[in-house]
Formats: sequence, C-alpha cells, structure tokens
Amino acid sequence: MWFCLNITTFPCCCKPCFCHDRGTAAHVVEPRLPGARDLYIDLGRFYDSARLEKRTNELKELSKRCSDSYASAYSLLSAAGRLKRESGDTPESDIVEATEACLSLLTDAKKAEGGSRHVFLNAFSANGRVFLSDTLHSLCGKVYGINASACDASRVLQKIAQGAELMGFGVIVCLSPLDPARILHLMLPGAGVAFTSDPGTAGRQLIRFGGCLRSDEHIELYEALMGAAEKTLANAKKTHDMLEEIYNPCVDFEGVYCEAEAHIRAIL
Repeated sequence: MWFCLNITTFPCCCKPCFCHDRGTAAHVVEPRLPGARDLYIDLGRFYDSARLEKRTNELKELSKRCSDSYASAYSLLSAAGRLKRESGDTPESDIVEATEACLSLLTDAKKAEGGSRHVFLNAFSANGRVFLSDTLHSLCGKVYGINASACDASRVLQKIAQGAELMGFGVIVCLSPLDPARILHLMLPGAGVAFTSDPGTAGRQLIRFGGCLRSDEHIELYEALMGAAEKTLANAKKTHDMLEEIYNPCVDFEGVYCEAEAHIRAIL
C-alpha cells in the first residue's frame, strides 16, 4: 500500500505545500519528480504480513470473486446504458416544439440570479438506486414530468436549461450518475419550476411529444438489466466486506495515523 506525496509551491506561499494522493488502484498519481519534489509513502509496513500470509488462498479466492462480481455489474450497467442511448430517435423539430412548450411555463415567473450548477440527485450503489426526489419539491413548487425516452428527455432538458439561462433564470442541472452526459432533472428555484424525466415524481401534468413516448419493451428490458446489476453489485459488496474483515485486524491503524500526523505537521 503506497501513497504518493506531491509537493507544490503556490504563488501566495513561500514554502512548499504537500499534496497527498491515495494509493488505491483507481486513482494512483505517479510522482513526476520523486525525491526532489514528490515522495512515496510506504504504508505497506503497517500490515501484519505474517498473519495475512496464512490466509493467502482465502484472500485470492475472495479477491477474484469480488473482481468478477464488479466486472459483471459493470457489464450489465453498460448494456442498460446502451439501451438508454439507443432509445432516442425523435426528430429535432419535435424536441424544439417540446422545449418551447416548457419554456412558455416560465414567462410569468419571477427571475432569480442567473448561472447554472451541476449536481446529482440520483445514485446507484450496492444498496440499490437512490433518488432524492424531495429536493425537487422542496426547491420548486411545480414539478413537470417529461414522458419520453431517457435520451430524448435529456435532449429537451438540455435545451430548456439553455433557454432558461438566456431568459435570466438560475438553473440547477441534475445529471445521471451512470451517464453524466445525460440530464435527469432540471430545477429553476427562482421560477419555482422543475422538470423531470421521471414522470412518477411529477406533481403536475406530464409533457408528451410525438414519437417519443416510452417503450414498454425498452422499460422492461432496462429494469431487468438494472435489477441484475443491483444484485451483482450487492454481492460484490458482501465479498468486499469479507475481505475487510480479514484485512482490518491485520493493519496497524495507530501507526498509519501517526504517519499521517507527521506529514500534517510537515505541511503546517
């Protein structure tokens, strides 16, 4: 287990500042000038290797099961994502017409400070799907649902966001956690209006436009893929927890914290 220590001098400071990067595989940052401006921090010495070595075979088996489960979950999510992207084929003229209908709802609304922010109201984890729908209703008194395929709904929401900004409204764009290029919801707190691609959340009328209604066949297949991904990811989490149960008693966490404190003192 290694950490990389980057040292950077900021213009407002005459002494070097240290930047610590976690050394897990998904986000390793290799030092560009090791020894001169960057350092490696070896945390592997805080393992009780003698105890862990006795459980090598068990660790190998659990690690493989965990990796295989994650790989299967990602494949299922990828297939579900492709299905979403392939479901949007509405002509641009219909998209524009739907956008204009939505923007017409804002003409009498009170404007607030402009600009846009990008956030996530949805999440996908080993505990299943999460949607903080209460946020839509707490910030916006009127929530309109767009009854369309996910891809086409995102196209409309993107155009609504652009139009609302030009009208001077502040916009909160809520992205998909699985495909951040796709918009799931749009909030305009100053106007008290929100638009969502989840019709079940809408407290107001559904906005429909030609050729873009949801396909029951696509919905069933998408839900089947997402359901399988949820179960597979939950299995991966269980296996990961089993690995943690083996590793945690074999780590000198007090030593890790002392090492961290030493580097914090160096920074300060």
